[in-house]
Amino acid sequence: AVGDSSVLLFGGCGNGKLYNDTHLLDLDSGGAGPPTWRPLPAMHAPTERVWHAACVAEGTKLVVFGGCGKAGELLNDMHILDVAAEGECVPCW
Repeated sequence: AVGDSSVLLFGGCGNGKLYNDTHLLDLDSGGAGPPTWRPLPAMHAPTERVWHAACVAEGTKLVVFGGCGKAGELLNDMHILDVAAEGECVPCW
């Protein structure tokens, strides 16, 4: 969870391919209907991956570590996406 009312999702797999996209779920819809996922555009996204670890640091930073890449290689990298200014500018990894 990011902040008090949002969930971030990065990467994963489906339909035979890997992804490196980021999606946000706002749990505080203000009574305007059920929460819905929406894409979160971000610049310089990490490579596509599965089986990575992710956590939130300092309330607004999504930290992604490692995983397995497209060719089955094990990844040993770390990336941080700060969504504090989301809505004012495009977040950058």
